[in-house]
Amino acid sequence: MLALSYRCRYFLYRIPTDMRFGIYSLAGLVRNELSFDPASGDVFVFLGKRLNQIHLLQWDEGGFALYVKKLEQGTFEWHKGENIHHQPAIDTFYKVYCWIQSASKNDISIKQLSIS
Repeated sequence: MLALSYRCRYFLYRIPTDMRFGIYSLAGLVRNELSFDPASGDVFVFLGKRLNQIHLLQWDEGGFALYVKKLEQGTFEWHKGENIHHQPAIDTFYKVYCWIQSASKNDISIKQLSIS
């Protein structure tokens, strides 16, 4: 079961991702592109190429858990000038939680996931 909490670390993969990727493809991106251990218990956040889907990947005690949210309308917004190839953002549970719970168009933007 995906367990989001204040104790987890959150990493954003800043390159828009093919949402057809499954658990093992996403885990491969974590290991090969971010140089992190996907089985660490950290939460890895991926945005779709169309910016209307988000995947959260986390290793749980017995295996991987994958959360998927697809917006029916609107997109998760990239701000102009934002370097999507920058180091992965590390952020707080509250900001990630608000972002994935956002139901309205562009309520929570990717800029809020930047390190302060």
